[in-house]
Amino acid sequence: LRAKEEGYKIDPTFEKRVFVPKSEEVLEPILNEVEINTIFNLKLESEVLDNARDNLIIACWTGLRVSDYLNKLDISNFIDDFIEIKTTKTKTRVTIPVHPIIKKILIKHNGNLPKKVNDADFNKQIKEVCKKAGLKKEIKGRIYDKESKRKVLGLYPKYKLITSHIGRRSFATNLFGKLPNSVIMSICGWSKEEMMLSYIKKSNREDAVQLKKYWEETYKND
Repeated sequence: LRAKEEGYKIDPTFEKRVFVPKSEEVLEPILNEVEINTIFNLKLESEVLDNARDNLIIACWTGLRVSDYLNKLDISNFIDDFIEIKTTKTKTRVTIPVHPIIKKILIKHNGNLPKKVNDADFNKQIKEVCKKAGLKKEIKGRIYDKESKRKVLGLYPKYKLITSHIGRRSFATNLFGKLPNSVIMSICGWSKEEMMLSYIKKSNREDAVQLKKYWEETYKND
């Protein structure tokens, strides 16, 4: 504006208002307990997919980051009925109780963990596992488009939106409201509640459905 007032030649379009649409908020997918159990019980002929499935289940029932459960986690971290590990990203020491399903996975692998796999291959493999598990319902999400080189919002079968990060989100979301926030924070190694809440992927409708069930149970005899 000052340049215009002082008589400088300027591009008149600078005064036009440009409206940039806000990016639509989309909840990243999680695996609920029913879906996790379906995946665990899935019969897989492929050893590669079977191995990927077991790593995915471990992610969902430990809440560990990808850098920890795919790379760092070792059988030596299993002490009695707990996992004790120093996380790679924050150098925080966390203690996680061993979920009963993880115990079954260890027995299946003769007391060992499933084989490690690189993140890129793992992402492809767990999509195929989830497809075989029937996670085909279309949900809103973003998938990277090679041509536009950006993530495109749309409706996609759920299995296509599954990535290696889903374990930590699922762990926190499935336990949220069932345990004190401080417990979830301690197990996942979060120092602030805001960090934990950023991982909780529950929609308002899910909460509304829970309240609806509560009211129906409370007033069913009225």
